[in-house]
Amino acid sequence: MLAKAGTPYARLMPLAKPPAKRRPGSLQGRVANAFFEPLDAAELDAWEGR
Repeated sequence: MLAKAGTPYARLMPLAKPPAKRRPGSLQGRVANAFFEPLDAAELDAWEGR
């Protein structure tokens, strides 16, 4: 608490609650095997801006 001449004029407090702790693996679903396949040349060119 902030005070001037013994009179309080402001109270310091957090703006928001801290975020909840993360739990890995909490999302539903799976990644398809195609996700791990290498990209073909056309897709690589698009990502690299050629």
